[in-house]
Amino acid sequence: MNNSIGTDEEHRLAAVERYQRHYKKKATDLQDIVTLAARICNAKAAIISVVGKEKVSVEAQTGFPHAELDRSSSVCNYAIKNESITVIPDLLNHERFHALPLVKDSKGFRAYAAANLKSHDGYNLGTLCIYDTEAREISEEQAHSLLVLAKQVCHLVELEYRLSELHQKIEEIQRQKFEIETTKVVLKSVLDSSNTHHVLVSRKFAILAFNKGVADFYEAVTGKRMNVGDSIFDFIPSYYAEAFINTFNLAFAGEVINVDCFLTFGSLDPQWWGITISPTKTSKGEIIGVSYHAIDIHERKIYSEKMKKQNESLKEIAFVQAHEVRGPLASILGLINLMKSDEGPKSEYVHLLEVSAKQLDSRISKIISLTNNTE
Repeated sequence: MNNSIGTDEEHRLAAVERYQRHYKKKATDLQDIVTLAARICNAKAAIISVVGKEKVSVEAQTGFPHAELDRSSSVCNYAIKNESITVIPDLLNHERFHALPLVKDSKGFRAYAAANLKSHDGYNLGTLCIYDTEAREISEEQAHSLLVLAKQVCHLVELEYRLSELHQKIEEIQRQKFEIETTKVVLKSVLDSSNTHHVLVSRKFAILAFNKGVADFYEAVTGKRMNVGDSIFDFIPSYYAEAFINTFNLAFAGEVINVDCFLTFGSLDPQWWGITISPTKTSKGEIIGVSYHAIDIHERKIYSEKMKKQNESLKEIAFVQAHEVRGPLASILGLINLMKSDEGPKSEYVHLLEVSAKQLDSRISKIISLTNNTE
């Protein structure tokens, strides 16, 4: 891949931006490198330059009078276009640079040599370069040393960049860990304050999580305190084991089971429990366990059964009132009308009234009995 400035300037500038702030953090080390570069090359000045969009910043220097240059008037802007070391023996006699202020001045620079500072992904960010006030070449050994020192600059800045990334990741992990721990505390607080018993069981029937309610319940029943990693069968009565395994397998197959059960635990009186058994999945949909949520519904169930019984009794009362009471009552009313008409034998009417009255009394007693059953 050709990563020269002319082919992918946008990405090169992005790389410049990525590393920019890390030069300052290595200022002491970079200063030592430019000092060493000037000494090895017997040069009057040495700099570490970074070529930005419009400016060239000097990140470290010795003997150089500028902290920043316009990119258009910088020799380094030319050097980063070359993949090999750049050597200009006489800037004053170079058609591109002879008119630059730092060259044409009577005390200006004449000789220049630069090795590129390359990012890990291959972009030329700037240079490690030397200037001299006399026109001259540099030796092959000096050129090699400049290349080695330029690589050292890149390694130092890259290391600082990676360390910064690592610190950011560590901070992010710590933040996420704190959020997870906080969420766990809040969730546990909510679950512990709930009157529902919660327990999460792994594929191998190990307890993965539970709330205070279920732990207290089983400790009261079994005398053993529940811990993560315990087998759930240490707490479930053996006579419920088969039913537990059956529902467990259904949940692991993806089903959600809701059931009301009349259960007996230890010496406790049998009571009604509302139980929800459901698979617990990861964000990717993988089932990692089965959740059991049980709530004491005994009083509600008893009340519901009582109300059901009352409703049945009330229906029967309504039937008796509608059908069985109306017969004797109609007979009584009819006999009263006959007695008013003075027709027929009175004694016979009285007898019939007595029979109807007894029938009515029987029906009323039945209603009273049914009413008592609704209480």
